Amino acid sequence: MPRRKTRNITKIRGTGHADYTEVWRVFECFNPECNNLIKFSEDELDTLKAEDQPVLVKCPKCGYENTEEILNRAQRWKYCRVCEWLQPLENFHRHAPNSSSFRSGRQLECAYCKNTKINPHLNPLRTADQHRESSERRRLYAVLSNEGKINSQKVYDLFQGKCFNCGKKLEKKAGSSSGYHLDHTLPARLFWPLNLGPTLLCTTCNNNKHEKWPSDFYGEEKIRQLSVLTGIPYEFLKEKPTLNPEAVAWIKTNIDEFLARWIRYPDEIKRIHKLVLEKTGEDIYKNARAVPEFLREDKS
Repeated sequence: MPRRKTRNITKIRGTGHADYTEVWRVFECFNPECNNLIKFSEDELDTLKAEDQPVLVKCPKCGYENTEEILNRAQRWKYCRVCEWLQPLENFHRHAPNSSSFRSGRQLECAYCKNTKINPHLNPLRTADQHRESSERRRLYAVLSNEGKINSQKVYDLFQGKCFNCGKKLEKKAGSSSGYHLDHTLPARLFWPLNLGPTLLCTTCNNNKHEKWPSDFYGEEKIRQLSVLTGIPYEFLKEKPTLNPEAVAWIKTNIDEFLARWIRYPDEIKRIHKLVLEKTGEDIYKNARAVPEFLREDKS
């Protein structure tokens, strides 16, 4: 079904002073005696390359000339159209880069603004079909991770009714602004089940933690505490984001069943195919009897 248009519905936006579509390379000056933070537009970088010009970014503080190699290693950032804060792309939900508005492959609003300011206005406008589709997409990852049932009261008691991250006292009402959320300690988008040691979080912390690996969100002390409370080994929590190997094995073994069941969501299938390929080097399509061409055209 076609996506609903989201522009000019909530009227929630920033001043318009920032370009929310532009992507920046953000890095600290490579001069060891300088700690100046520099941002450089990817548009300007592409222009210099197209004109076959040398790429040198002169630090305005110390004058050091940072090279193209340094730029290529730098993290990619963009502005949020609501809070207008320059942030890493990882702080924005994914969006297919099918137009100049989404050439970053990320949405215009950061995840925090999307979840706390935009969605509360848009969700009541969603149709029953859209809610059902969203539920089915969540179901896809629950099936892949072989997710089981959760005793939410037991989790609430384990964390003493407080947000694990900020310590805020939470009401015994799941999902409310003052209530609690059971977070996938290991992200569902990496095929990990919620019942593998869920974490009790408040709404704000749950939104900020969204899709992040524990070591990308919590500090050292919190990681140690989390290992004790969830039973997930400390060393695993400290690792880089890792796919659930059991889920990957299931997809590879049952690829024809997987494609047939979820063919209605080609973007999710392509995302999963690309994710597994990048993380493991394995092509889940390899043993499929047939793969439609539109599932192979992934330019994101």
